[in-house]
Amino acid sequence: MKRLIATLRTMSSKKEQIDYIWEYYKLHIIGSISAIIFLGIMVGNIFDEEEKVFEVMVVSEASLSVIEQVEEDLSDHTFDAFTLFFEYIQHKGGKVEESAYQQMQKMSAALSVGQIDIIITDKALAKQLIEEDLFLPLSEVIDLNQINQEDYQLADFETNEIYGISTKNAAYLDAPTFDDTFILVPATSRNQEYVQEVIDVLLP
Repeated sequence: MKRLIATLRTMSSKKEQIDYIWEYYKLHIIGSISAIIFLGIMVGNIFDEEEKVFEVMVVSEASLSVIEQVEEDLSDHTFDAFTLFFEYIQHKGGKVEESAYQQMQKMSAALSVGQIDIIITDKALAKQLIEEDLFLPLSEVIDLNQINQEDYQLADFETNEIYGISTKNAAYLDAPTFDDTFILVPATSRNQEYVQEVIDVLLP
């Protein structure tokens, strides 16, 4: 700890300090957050029978007001078995803002415990997470033959499997910022049986 403090004191900016801590201690940080979230989920399951939540994580350049509009538009559509919930991380120019480091840590932890059921993000982040084996080929969770490929582009991200569906023409995702993002399914999703139902709503 003394060595870490001494090293941080030699750095001229808070951003440099954050980058250093994230680079060398991210596994400890993610592990700690994952453990806390896992314990919280376990305790919740033991003491409280809650309604299922299907979580959509949006990591894009869209503004908060755009995401709120999507949520408002979808609020009129009800699902019998679960509640649709949106989480949001904003980034610009393909780079996560300094203030979003904590949110990215949260995303990593949430992925590790199966809290996120769909991620909507751009090609660069999608490819990175696919290379880390964090997404499922879509053929394992939905019927790709039901996707109208004249309206919705399927993406393999330079692999031999289809991992993503373009949101360019997706209902409810009609803001320009969704023209270059894709729908993907984390391998850890705990609600894979409902993915088809949600995608049918987003891609009618």
